[in-house]
Amino acid sequence: MQSFAPFRRLGTPVFEETVRLPYTAQQRMLDQVAAPGFRYYGRGNFLDTLDPLVIEPLATAHAEATSPQSRILFVRLGGAVATMPMQATVFPHRNRPWGGDRPGDLA
Repeated sequence: MQSFAPFRRLGTPVFEETVRLPYTAQQRMLDQVAAPGFRYYGRGNFLDTLDPLVIEPLATAHAEATSPQSRILFVRLGGAVATMPMQATVFPHRNRPWGGDRPGDLA
């Protein structure tokens, strides 16, 4: 995917994967890295697109992170997430195609 090119320019990725997952698997995907005892801080948002205006500042911020455990996570929403009516659950952001998480440095 071309939209991830700015991140690839930072260096060789340790891990890169694009897959379709059930929503319940997405809910559990950070269980190990956000385990009890970690000093975890995160910021999330929902995005309409992953264009250069989104990717470039995040790539720059990640390059300046002070911890090797820092990461940026993009989750593609859609599928079953998008088919539920917005008012059906406490998750009202079903109309947004991307979820993102940029945790602060982990200590």
